[in-house]
Amino acid sequence: MELLTKRAESIEFTGLLNLFEFSVKLNNNELLVVSKYNLIERFPASLNCYDALCMDSKAFEYYFKAIQGALPEVERFRMVQSYTEKTENSDGGDEEESEEEMPSNYKKRLLSHINYTSMTSKEFYEVVGKSPLLTSQEKFENLYLTIK
Repeated sequence: MELLTKRAESIEFTGLLNLFEFSVKLNNNELLVVSKYNLIERFPASLNCYDALCMDSKAFEYYFKAIQGALPEVERFRMVQSYTEKTENSDGGDEEESEEEMPSNYKKRLLSHINYTSMTSKEFYEVVGKSPLLTSQEKFENLYLTIK
């Protein structure tokens, strides 16, 4: 683990994503912190990427929480939407079985980490308002948070 921690500074983006996911699976906090730091500091423009959508649900949730503040909230909402769409449309063997359960409480847990107050009303309308992830009532309640 010490070697991975030291090499994290020179690993390219995709490798760091894999290291992040690996650290979640191992439940290794030190490796998680190092990979998170390197991802955010070295590759801030690449955080919203397709490779992150390929993580398992536990790693994606950790990643989603880890990049809070590094990406605009509207982009993080789009990530949740893309992740749920990809997962629900998955037709792979074992992956489908493990991700099939994409329960609504998992989606709600992810969405609870979005700070809607940092979105403009226009961003909210164009992205969140047109998304099927929230009910009309939830959209209305969160839209109120965007009014400044």
